[in-house]
Amino acid sequence: MARLGLAAACAALGRGAPARPLPTARALRAAEALPGLLSAHDLGLRGAGQVVGIGDTGVNLDACAFAEPSATAVPFDTVDHGRAKVVAYFTGLGDMQDSADGHGTHVAGIAVSNAQGAEGVAPAAQLAVVDLVGASGGGAYNVPSGLDFGSSYFDLFEKAGAQVVCSPWGFEEDGGDISLRVDQYAHSHPEFLAIFPSGNSADPSSGPHAPCRAKNSLCVGAAYGPAEAYLAAPSFVSTALRSFGAACPSEAGLPLSGGARAAGNASCSSREAAVLTAMFGPTAPSTPGDCEASRRLSCLVSGAACPECAFAPTALASVVEVAPVAASPSSACEPLVGFATGSVCVVRRGDCTFVTKADHCQQAGAVGVIVVNYAASTDLHSLENMMDDAWASDIPIPVVMMSHADAAELLSEDAVVTFPIISALVSSSRRAPYSSYGPLPDGRVKPEVILPGDSIEAAAAGEECGVRVASGTSQACGMAAGVVALAREYLQTRAEPTIARQLHPWASTLKALLAAVASVDGGESDIALRHDVGFGLPDLAELLAPLSPPAADYPVSHITVQASLGMGQRLAFCLSVAQGPAPLRAVLAWTDKPAASGSLVNDLDLTVACDVDAWAPHQGNGESGGDHNNNLEKVVLAPLPASASCIVAAHYSGSTSEAPSSQTLSLVVAGHASVDPGCLAAAAAPPCGHGVAEQAEGTWRCQCEEDWAGPHCSQQFVGLAQAARILQPFQWDFLRIPGGDGADIVLEHDGSAGGDLAIFVSARAGPRLWDADAGSLGAAWDGEGTWADGGANFTATSTASAGGHQIAVQVQGSTGEFLYASVWCRKRGGAVAYNVSWRADGAAPVEAPPHELASATTSLDWRLLALLTVGLAAAAVCCMVCARLALERRRSRRRVAEAKCSPVVVRRVSSPVAWAAGAGEPRGPCRSSSWDWEAAQP
Repeated sequence: MARLGLAAACAALGRGAPARPLPTARALRAAEALPGLLSAHDLGLRGAGQVVGIGDTGVNLDACAFAEPSATAVPFDTVDHGRAKVVAYFTGLGDMQDSADGHGTHVAGIAVSNAQGAEGVAPAAQLAVVDLVGASGGGAYNVPSGLDFGSSYFDLFEKAGAQVVCSPWGFEEDGGDISLRVDQYAHSHPEFLAIFPSGNSADPSSGPHAPCRAKNSLCVGAAYGPAEAYLAAPSFVSTALRSFGAACPSEAGLPLSGGARAAGNASCSSREAAVLTAMFGPTAPSTPGDCEASRRLSCLVSGAACPECAFAPTALASVVEVAPVAASPSSACEPLVGFATGSVCVVRRGDCTFVTKADHCQQAGAVGVIVVNYAASTDLHSLENMMDDAWASDIPIPVVMMSHADAAELLSEDAVVTFPIISALVSSSRRAPYSSYGPLPDGRVKPEVILPGDSIEAAAAGEECGVRVASGTSQACGMAAGVVALAREYLQTRAEPTIARQLHPWASTLKALLAAVASVDGGESDIALRHDVGFGLPDLAELLAPLSPPAADYPVSHITVQASLGMGQRLAFCLSVAQGPAPLRAVLAWTDKPAASGSLVNDLDLTVACDVDAWAPHQGNGESGGDHNNNLEKVVLAPLPASASCIVAAHYSGSTSEAPSSQTLSLVVAGHASVDPGCLAAAAAPPCGHGVAEQAEGTWRCQCEEDWAGPHCSQQFVGLAQAARILQPFQWDFLRIPGGDGADIVLEHDGSAGGDLAIFVSARAGPRLWDADAGSLGAAWDGEGTWADGGANFTATSTASAGGHQIAVQVQGSTGEFLYASVWCRKRGGAVAYNVSWRADGAAPVEAPPHELASATTSLDWRLLALLTVGLAAAAVCCMVCARLALERRRSRRRVAEAKCSPVVVRRVSSPVAWAAGAGEPRGPCRSSSWDWEAAQP
């Protein structure tokens, strides 16, 4: 059976302070623990329309956190979406109530509480519960035998409409292939995101628990809360001593932070050392009866904050920066001789009680006492009880113990100390010491993110409106469920409609978005990930940046793509970057096929390249040869200069499956960027596969060889007979259609929105086909408008059709032998199927082969259909042969004219205005090696 997986009493079992009235400053409510949460609520992002699932010890439905204004009965073993909060409560193998320690009530309260003054992360979200523990079950979970995630667990959440589920439990060993079963369920339910805690271990580096190891789960580790909260209630667990050289500027007035030294002063050096604070005097617990020795030791070993053991910060206000002075005698077991008043008294351990040492030091005028351990190999944790000499002691000055090794430089010349302080390691971007982490044996990174889980105050099971405090990765799991609910609401309702909104976000998209807005060490480095924290702490302010007024005209945007690739295929699109303070982050995620080993089956790779560093490839997770272990990859680029151009690409590079199938994927970009269909570059010539790069007015573009097209000359024109196509998000198709004196070209696609596909038709091949900013193309891009090109006039109209949408382009005038069309997909959620049909003036329409949009032929007799198919195929072959012969005749004539010309590889053209005026043509009949001069007219 699974257990809570929390080894230390204080951190693990969530048995923090007893239930008590709302709230105190000693603990962190969700709004205090998670930076940016209050701003999210102020902007109206509260989890509306989301159902969060909790599979835990049960939930106390009478708690204020889950208040229900309606009088409807609790929907036990059924579903009622008409209720405001709890829409379903399934017993699983538990009962109808929470267990004695109230673990499930606490975690659910963190996620979705709507109690005034103690709101959870997503207070407007609804809740679905699966109870896995009986009321007297203690810490043992009755996880279904064999982890049947069908009818007995995950399917219950699906039935209730919960696509985000926190299961705050785990196994230290992956018995019964539990991680494999999670992967199997996730792979068959693409929108379902299973969240698990990494676990709290005595040795956190031993690795995360199962099923957090599942590659398709979201594995969450616990972080500290904001440092400010610990400064408000310092505790013996998180205190330290910092020493400085005398040349450091003063930081008077900051007795608890201790870190506000002037930055950049080369002569300023500081070091921090952990200390053990006394259980008497100013550092005595404020509620000593609740801070018994076993609890203190458990919290100390695990590093978890125990608010009931906090000491009063006002008692330390007079301790700022003082010089450490050795006591004489060194043990301070007798009155001191010649001690400098106003200094910190440094004494060695032994020979008498700590209270006796402290009493002699304060009588000599000391403002604090540092006891140095004489045994170099003795762990301070084992000496915790020695600091517990007298609860009722009237010692007025703080006393701490320091290790023998850390005290070596303490008495150096001109040193000053600030003590006790809150350690610089206490930060919401830092992993709490008890939180388990990887890497896994196969190299995969777990957890993927960290969220506050230390000293969280939320609903208690024992009282109607009571709260209690607990620490652990279970609490971080509840925090993650609320954050994902906010992210899901954002993507569905608030994200920018043309580049980011997803009505049905996949689980991989949610994971990618969280990783995109997360950062290691609070964004102080460009490191994409680290094994102990994964991709770091998600920043809600970053997630919500598009909803806030842009700072200094730097629009922060998110771009989200949900697509599918076959083996060897590549999906790429270009970005135009605006200069701004935030780095550019791209994340690739996919829900991989399950494997018994847990390793990747389908391997995808992320690459980002920008013109500002000559298109050097930056690969996912910083791996030079590609990351072949993780199905979540990230690239972080430092803030880029204005007008930078980047290519973001995902490549389906390999598979261990004997029969590789298509693989769905999610791509998310966060930063000051927008999609650039034309892929124009400024700083360096772009890669041009079958063409050359040319520059005009500081802008580079590719000029393609004949028969090739696209922003990077990497695609060939497709004949009309091949035009039944599936187009992935932000991808191009290029069509060559028979021309004539007049024609109608009709594009039909299966998208529900008119803007899913865009088509532009030209009498000539060239960059104008994919440069959305050129001339009249902007008006035509939405299927409405008129333009002229090569002696022909084009008129586009856009209408709804029975199968989806239709764009018709009417051509008037002579166009030559061929027309050229470009089709671009602007849909972000999945691919778009489309047909193109063409009709010469007065002729019958010529259509693409039947596919999803042309299903009427299914009612025809199969023999007639076969005859029609053979006839059409023969006609198509004849047309292709004739067209090829005509093309060869034209090429032969051109080669005679070009025999005296030297090819031009790279040119600089003085002005695009000259192109439009037909001026500035090259001397003689020559053409460049990449494109016909006439075809270059914008």
